[in-house]
Amino acid sequence: MDDNDEVLHFYDIQGESLYTNPPDPNFIHVDHGLEEDHVWAFKKTYYNQDVVVNDFKNDVRGAQTKNALPFWALKLATPAYFKPEKYEKMI
Repeated sequence: MDDNDEVLHFYDIQGESLYTNPPDPNFIHVDHGLEEDHVWAFKKTYYNQDVVVNDFKNDVRGAQTKNALPFWALKLATPAYFKPEKYEKMI
């Protein structure tokens, strides 16, 4: 294999690609819901600090059109995460 960055090499030197060893589809993903327990569950930085975003500071008109749902509410759109108890907690 030549060392040329202009040519796309789909396979590496060993003949493996991105799809040679895909993740196991039978691996169970567990949603513990730890971000849903605390009312002020803000996102964390790499230094484990809370990030509080002030939407009115940067864009006042855009902030007026947003809703007050928590950041984890979007995952309830996925059928695997949706449960009536979580929906009631969100509301």
